Parts: sequence; structure tokens; C-alpha cells
Amino acid sequence: MNKKQLENAAKEERFRYFREWRKNNPDKVKQHNRNYWEKKALSKLKEECDHADKETDHVDHKGNR
Repeated sequence: MNKKQLENAAKEERFRYFREWRKNNPDKVKQHNRNYWEKKALSKLKEECDHADKETDHVDHKGNR
């Protein structure tokens, strides 16, 4: 077995293991997905808030904020 075949076999074994793990732990998968998407939403809201702050925090031609 050459290196490439070994890498492919290891990859397949890893995929098989995680498929089995997900099948046996649906509650953990659901919680992980919920955490992931909540984190994404929070990140997007923070980004939008930071963007809005930058738009309102400008200096006019008279040097006023």
C-alpha cells in the first residue's frame, strides 16, 4: 500500500467513524449545530453593529463629530 492509498484509507475510516458517531449521538449533533448557527448570527449582528457605528462616527467639514 503506497502513501496515497494509506491516506485515502485513513480518510475513509475517519468518515466512517464520524458517520457512526453522528448516528449514535443525534442530540449532540443538534446542539453543536444550534451553537454553530447562534455563533454565526451573533457574529453577523456584531459586524452590522460595528459597521453602523463606523457610519455614524465621522467628522464633518467643520471638525465636529
